[in-house]
Amino acid sequence: MKMHKIRYAVLALAGLMVTACSDNTVFQESKDMPNAVWEKDSVANFVYNATDTTGTFDVVIDIRNQNNYPFQNFWLFANFYSPKGDVYRDTLECVLADNNGRWIGEGLGSTHHLPVSFLKNIKFPKAGKYRFELIQGMRVDSLPGISDIGVRINTIKK
Repeated sequence: MKMHKIRYAVLALAGLMVTACSDNTVFQESKDMPNAVWEKDSVANFVYNATDTTGTFDVVIDIRNQNNYPFQNFWLFANFYSPKGDVYRDTLECVLADNNGRWIGEGLGSTHHLPVSFLKNIKFPKAGKYRFELIQGMRVDSLPGISDIGVRINTIKK
């Protein structure tokens, strides 16, 4: 009986993953945090090679946290570098749980996923490599409960 429930959970998760990936995603990458702990000096880097200079895009940061994440919110420093060397920096407060301690993101079991909008309706005016740099901005050196962090770029359909 227990094996049947495990199989069902795995199939349900696989189905969610397939439907979560839509045809408008042009880039998606995530970085696993060893032992689900994000160290203060660990920087998650992502490089997107833009070829479409006329389309409009949304950039989303995907956060996956575990039940043992000790805070309601999560501060994140995000840097965005263009091929020309321009830099856009932002500090994001990501609310992971409501005031009653219930996780806001979707998830199965002990892992929860929260997509956070970073850049909306942007263009990549020059073809080339755009880099995203994500740094945990909490006041602890070792932040438990963050299993992975990612960047997703979606094209906006007209």
